[in-house]
Amino acid sequence: MIEQIYDSETISWSKSFCNRWLDSKQCIHVSELSNRKWVSLPIADVMNLMGAEWLETSLANEKLRDFIGIAAGYNEEPLPFKIPASRDSILQFQGETCAVTSLMTNVQESFLVYKDHANRYHLICGPDEFVRSTFMVSYKTAKDIFFEEWANDSNFNEAEIHYFHRIWDQYTWWM
Repeated sequence: MIEQIYDSETISWSKSFCNRWLDSKQCIHVSELSNRKWVSLPIADVMNLMGAEWLETSLANEKLRDFIGIAAGYNEEPLPFKIPASRDSILQFQGETCAVTSLMTNVQESFLVYKDHANRYHLICGPDEFVRSTFMVSYKTAKDIFFEEWANDSNFNEAEIHYFHRIWDQYTWWM
């Protein structure tokens, strides 16, 4: 069961975390990824059942039974939650934060899953092995999925298509 965290230490940590990781547009700072020598992968839309199950498996491999989710509304105080490391809890958190930016991590900050406020994409960030185990496809397949689902959709105007190409170029880091 997802529980909001009310202790002042975790609330303070979540504010600091958001200040370090999110820029003024509530996108991930590339410099944080670079400083940690992390890879990241943008994936179209919100996390689906398969992605949530893969994340659950990756978290189990890291011996994590729960993690912290942060709901980060624009110009609002971030709200931290304790989330069991299960597929259904991951999907529940995404559903409950569908109107805001959300971040999933742990206090050790050993991984990060980011979802943008408009639910257009999410990012899996962390050490190479973590990212590859959380989205178990090749670089080529990941790119095909991203561009087939969003970036080349004829329902989008040129500015939106350009936006998705920029997201892919900015956040796709493979070591």
